Amino acid sequence: DYRWKKTNFGGKVEADIYAGLTGSTGTAQLRLRQAYITLTWDSLRMRGDALARINLQLGQAWHPLAADLPDVISLNTGAPFNPFSRTPQIKMDAQLGKYFTLTASALWQMQYTSAGPEGASANYIKYAYTPECYLGLSYHPNTNVLLRAGVDLLSIAPRHTGTVLNAQGQEVKVKVSDSITTFSPFLYLQYKHKDFSLKAKTVFAEAGEHMNLNGGYGVKRINEDGSWEYTPTRNSSSWISMTYGKQVKGILFAGYVRNFGTKDALATDAAGSIQGFYYSKNSFTSLNRLWRISPTVLFTWGKFQLGVEYEITSAQYGKGLKAENGLAETDLHWVTNHKV
Repeated sequence: DYRWKKTNFGGKVEADIYAGLTGSTGTAQLRLRQAYITLTWDSLRMRGDALARINLQLGQAWHPLAADLPDVISLNTGAPFNPFSRTPQIKMDAQLGKYFTLTASALWQMQYTSAGPEGASANYIKYAYTPECYLGLSYHPNTNVLLRAGVDLLSIAPRHTGTVLNAQGQEVKVKVSDSITTFSPFLYLQYKHKDFSLKAKTVFAEAGEHMNLNGGYGVKRINEDGSWEYTPTRNSSSWISMTYGKQVKGILFAGYVRNFGTKDALATDAAGSIQGFYYSKNSFTSLNRLWRISPTVLFTWGKFQLGVEYEITSAQYGKGLKAENGLAETDLHWVTNHKV
C-alpha cells in the first residue's frame, strides 16, 4: 500500500499452477486468479459529522455475487450452491456513514463465460456491447452483523447473424440483433460472536451459467426476419455455514439448489424437438434438485492448519426435457456422491 496526499494506493496479484486446463493432457498452466489495483479515499466529509469512504477497484477479482464465500476448505468453495467466478471489473464501494455501504460494479467476461450457439464464449457479451452490471447495499450495524442485498444484470447477444429464405427459397445470411437480459438478485447474512460464526446466502438466478450456477437459456421464438427470442432458466441456490472453535474448529455446511425451469416455453420444430437450449459445461438440463451436507474438523497449530472435510451430495435427475417449462420431470431419480 502507498499513500499520496488523500489517496491510498494498493494492489494484488494472485496466481496458481493448475493441471488439467487443457483437457486429458493434464498440462500444468499458470492461471491468473486475481490481479487488481485499488484507490481509496477515506474521511470524506458528508452532512454534519458523518464521513464517507470510497474504494475503487480495477482489474480481475471475485464476482460480487461470489465474493461472500462459505466456510469450507475444499477448492470448490461451495459451488454450485455459491456462485463461482473471478472476472475483470471496475468496482466502487462507497461507505456512507457508519452503517451502510453502496457497491456498484461493471464487469466483463474472460475465464467464466456465458453459454450459447458457439458453446461457452465471451463473444456474446462482446456482441451486446454492454458490460454486466451489479448494484448492492450492505448494512453493518456493528462488527458482529453484516447484511447484504444486491442484483446482477447481464445482457448478451447470442448471435449477430441469422438466416432467412429469399424469393427463390434459398437460405441467405442476414444481420440480426438477438439479445437476452437476465436479473439475478441475492441476499447474504453474516453473524460472528467470539468463536462462533454463521453465514447464509441465497441467489435467485436467471441463467447464471457464467457464474457456475446450474442454469442457461433457450430459444422461445424464431422470427421471420431471422432473429431469435430467448427465455432464461430460473434457479434458486442457497447455503448456510456455521463454525465454532479456535484451535480445534468444527464447521458445518449445507446447500440446496432448485431448478424452476424456463421463464417461458421453448420453441419447437414441426417434429416437436426443442430448437435451442444452452447450458454451460458445468450445468445439467436434466437436474431438478441438488443438496449437500459437509461437516469439517479443522486443527490449527500456530501457522499450520490441517482439516478433514466430508461431502455428501445428492442430485435428482429426470428424463424427457419438456418444451413447456424446460424441465425433465419423467423417471425422476437420485444420485448420491461421497467425497473426503
